[in-house]
Amino acid sequence: MDAVESRHEALVEVAARWREPDHSPREEAVAETLEAPNRWTEEALDYALNRWMQRLTLEALTGWVEDDPADESTTVGVLHGSSHPLAGLRDAVAVWTAGHSYLGHVPEASPALLPAFVQEVGEQGAGMDAEFVKEGSLLERATAVLAQPDRDEVDALAERCEAHGLPEDRRLLQPTQLVIAVLDGHEDNDARGGIAEDVLCPRIPIWRRWRASAASFRPTKTPPAPSRCRRHSWRPTMNPAPTPRG
Repeated sequence: MDAVESRHEALVEVAARWREPDHSPREEAVAETLEAPNRWTEEALDYALNRWMQRLTLEALTGWVEDDPADESTTVGVLHGSSHPLAGLRDAVAVWTAGHSYLGHVPEASPALLPAFVQEVGEQGAGMDAEFVKEGSLLERATAVLAQPDRDEVDALAERCEAHGLPEDRRLLQPTQLVIAVLDGHEDNDARGGIAEDVLCPRIPIWRRWRASAASFRPTKTPPAPSRCRRHSWRPTMNPAPTPRG
């Protein structure tokens, strides 16, 4: 088994454990998250965790990221947002599976879920280098940055990146989108499930082919600027609108 396969196997094995609500590390992380400054309920956290862990399969991992490890390892910082409980997970997965060193910064709203998950993956001995730090330390140490900031934070974050020697071609900032749902109380289970997934488990685009060299790190395709908001509307006499995917 090569390094990429080993990292994939570790992620998939831990994700399988985290699909169980009574898995001890998950239970403890959920309890800590419920005490954090956010509006998520235990049911919302369970839904988000279950859906994300179901997505972490070998097939999905090979579809999200390249199969080949990085030619030259670098340190990539991921600034996780607070738009949903596991914001930035796919970015982190791309960093881990490519063989880069990962620096993560989690928001106050979700301080425990990702660190607990990453700790357990690291215990699998798959050679994943991961550490959680404050934002200032991340910007000082990282050679590239991924983030999903709020729309009104993009410019300020770009300035902070520049101040720490991280120019535009060394960062990928994907602003979060606002999702507005208009409900009338007659939604069926599919409709309710669709909006829950878009709010708690949005599929943020991630590049497939990132440059392996630390000297040329950049996405090969610039993601389109997101619209100001995404509006969902369901009517009892209509089929649910197609679930938008970031």
